[in-house]
Amino acid sequence: MNCRTLVRIFVTVAAAIPLTANGDSDVQGLEHNPFNRPVFVTRIETSTSAVEQPEWPHVLQATLQAGSRSLANVNGRLLSIGEEYEGYQLIRVGEGAATFSKEGATITVVVGTREEESDDT
Repeated sequence: MNCRTLVRIFVTVAAAIPLTANGDSDVQGLEHNPFNRPVFVTRIETSTSAVEQPEWPHVLQATLQAGSRSLANVNGRLLSIGEEYEGYQLIRVGEGAATFSKEGATITVVVGTREEESDDT
């Protein structure tokens, strides 16, 4: 092949690329930005099992996701997965939430929330 033939091939291929990219009208844009952070749940979620749900008298101040080394800050104390704090065992840490287990029941708490304490007066 000589230089003139290579230039013709290059020009032909270069001219065809924009046509195929713009000619595909069925391609649609993204419905949402995959890099946006999810919206946090602003309530305490509990499981719906028949076991009585434990009350959550503490404050979850922060969470740190790091796989098996994830941490939750409860009332200023850092807990690793599997550790207990006043009868609540930390079983899972998510972004902005942590799940605890007590007496067979689970409770998921969002950072900064505290379950209302009832007055029996």
